[in-house]
Amino acid sequence: MVTFQELNDLRLGKLQAAVTDWQAMIDKLVKVADGGGGAVSAADMDRKAKAADWKGQNATVTKDFVTVTAREFGDVVTVARSVHTILSGAHSKLTEHKSDLADAVSRAAKKNIYVNDKGMVNAAVPSPQAAGNAKIEPPTQAEIDAVAREISTILTAAAETDSTAATALRFHAKDKHGFESNGFKSFDAAQKSIDDSDELIALGKLDPSKITNEQLERFNALLKAHPNDPVFAERVALGLGPEGTLKFFAGAVDLDSWENRDGGATGTREDREKRMELLGTLEKQLGTTLATASHSNSEGMEAWKEKAVALGGEDVGNGKGTSQTRVYGFQAMSNLMRHGKYEGEFLNDYGNALVKFEKENTGDVKDPGPGGKHREDVLPWDKLPSYAKIDQLHYGENNDAGTDPMTGFMKALAHNPDAATDFFSSTDPQDNAQHVLKDRKPFNDVVPDSMGYGKSASDYTGPNASYEATGNALVAAATGVDPDDRSARPVEHTGQHRQVLDSSLKYLAERGDDFPAEMRDDMAIVLTNHGDVVHHSASALADDPKDARLLDRDQLLEVSKQVSRDQNSYGMLTRV
Repeated sequence: MVTFQELNDLRLGKLQAAVTDWQAMIDKLVKVADGGGGAVSAADMDRKAKAADWKGQNATVTKDFVTVTAREFGDVVTVARSVHTILSGAHSKLTEHKSDLADAVSRAAKKNIYVNDKGMVNAAVPSPQAAGNAKIEPPTQAEIDAVAREISTILTAAAETDSTAATALRFHAKDKHGFESNGFKSFDAAQKSIDDSDELIALGKLDPSKITNEQLERFNALLKAHPNDPVFAERVALGLGPEGTLKFFAGAVDLDSWENRDGGATGTREDREKRMELLGTLEKQLGTTLATASHSNSEGMEAWKEKAVALGGEDVGNGKGTSQTRVYGFQAMSNLMRHGKYEGEFLNDYGNALVKFEKENTGDVKDPGPGGKHREDVLPWDKLPSYAKIDQLHYGENNDAGTDPMTGFMKALAHNPDAATDFFSSTDPQDNAQHVLKDRKPFNDVVPDSMGYGKSASDYTGPNASYEATGNALVAAATGVDPDDRSARPVEHTGQHRQVLDSSLKYLAERGDDFPAEMRDDMAIVLTNHGDVVHHSASALADDPKDARLLDRDQLLEVSKQVSRDQNSYGMLTRV
């Protein structure tokens, strides 16, 4: 708390000098980062590095070093501008607080109210000798109390300004070996970001099985109030931590644990439906916020992303309630990934780990209970006994329960075409395309009848959410365009796009009549997008090993046959 004496005696000359110095620093840094006056700049280095024809290890090591270093100069400018904003805003507000305090003391004196150097407020009626013949009315207790409240309000505001400035500056000082890529645009925005993220973090540390609908509604409202706010997003992610984030989400979406918590829920259908609606909003708002945070290259967020990947195979379920069901980190994180655009390197690290975990933990299993059936190639999310499975993790759009993490991850890839291209064209450390397009056998991830709606997995015959999401991701990977972005324009194909096309033809053709019906329209879009090479290959009289443009004709024929089983998809193919 700022004391009366501290604010009253505050000298702001050095702070003003710091504001001036930081503005001068910004002017110099901008020239280094962006150029000006014909000088060599980081931006110029970045352009030359990206345009150069790098060979060998220089194509990866040296090029990355130059581009990352150039980006750091831009981050320096961002931080410098942010620090200037914080210092300038603090100077303006503290000047205002100091002026308000002096004005309050002056007005109080005219009412015969004295404020001492400790901020104590008392009546100060002059003696009869000093007053002479003038009639002096002593101040009332209400007037004295009003002055005390006004001074207290001013000191509280000054303390908030001081706290905001300190917290904002620490945000930029927390990394030892780098600069933040995000900064504060205004002092008021900084204050709101800090206050709201602190409140949200406190809510996120409550037992999610006991959090009320009103608290959950407030949690969602705080997230919604900060769209595309990178500082707020990073503070939320780091404040909750990767494990805390996943545990909070996994515990919140566990309806069984919530309904059987101490004290019990109301048990009404309206209460349950309200909870499910709030959980759908939670997934969207928290997922989008984490997507924004993932683009930060701060040390804290790099460690956050690494830990989130490492938690993929761990149980992050809520063990405090009555429900002891297992929720893998991959299951929780993938549902959050459905929303927003996550950073590409994180997506590929996550995807590589997810594929590796599935390959290592897929196997045969016998269903528990009398007469249990033997099943082959069962994914780890599907082979747990019923008492250890969670019924539902996803309460948003689509008719899936969210227990298959590949669905959410594929949706995340669809929203980041560059990351999707990297994922589907990668064969190191494993062939991801082969796993998701050919080898993987998904399950009917549907909401069971016990939840009050939907169909059971045994009789559900509708579209498979995992295949639908994989089809969208494949479109993004092969075309470079987010299929959900209607404003996106076609991009020039690269060698990686062609590699994705080749591998998709290979693995989907090998499936023959097991070609997923959900992916027919997606593959039709891919073939249409690569219409030049598709038409060239289909019209060639013979295979020519020297013709690099030719696709494998047998694979193309098989995939075209499977795609043509859908009338709309066939219509797209005929326009190639």
